[in-house]
Amino acid sequence: MESQDNRSLLDTLREVAGLPDYMRANATNNVVAEWRRRSPLVEEVVNGNATFEDAVSALVEENSRLRFLRNNSCNSSHFEEVAKETDQKLDGIMPLTGWSWKPRSMTLLDLREPVSVVRQLLWSLKFNVGTGLGTMLVMLALASYFIDPKLFADYWYWAIGIGVGFGLLLATGQLLIGYPGYLAERRQLADTTKRRAQFLDSMLKPQQA
Repeated sequence: MESQDNRSLLDTLREVAGLPDYMRANATNNVVAEWRRRSPLVEEVVNGNATFEDAVSALVEENSRLRFLRNNSCNSSHFEEVAKETDQKLDGIMPLTGWSWKPRSMTLLDLREPVSVVRQLLWSLKFNVGTGLGTMLVMLALASYFIDPKLFADYWYWAIGIGVGFGLLLATGQLLIGYPGYLAERRQLADTTKRRAQFLDSMLKPQQA
């Protein structure tokens, strides 16, 4: 299912909602008529047999339960099935993603992505310890090259110890501070997704009359 302008139903109806009253009803009818041919879910919603809020409820509920050190949400085979089913139902209708904006960077959040504190810890250790160790060894190698050739031979073990220790410190901070923040952003995105679905339901409700 591919829109002519690649916009989702949500984006299109948001534009329609901003039109003057005398244009809005006709524009909504045209958009919904097109999407009824393209999406079984839209057809069901218009016929009063489903709602968009119900369609995303299971995925939203899983993400809303995310808490630090609680491993019963978003990391099971049931969750994977829910994520796949929701993705198929909502294909092209509305996004299940959002952006996490941080200083000088942004990260894509996806409600369908499994969550595991163990996997996050292992990734954080691998990245931070590797980065810390590599940085210290490179710095010592440069100092040995430009200052004293004996520095690397005499202090390589210190570089390894400091690099690993610094990496562990960064990984711990990332897990204790960054990871809970990530879970909070996933919960916020779940709430945003629920409100998106409610907006779509409100726009299609007049079509059921």
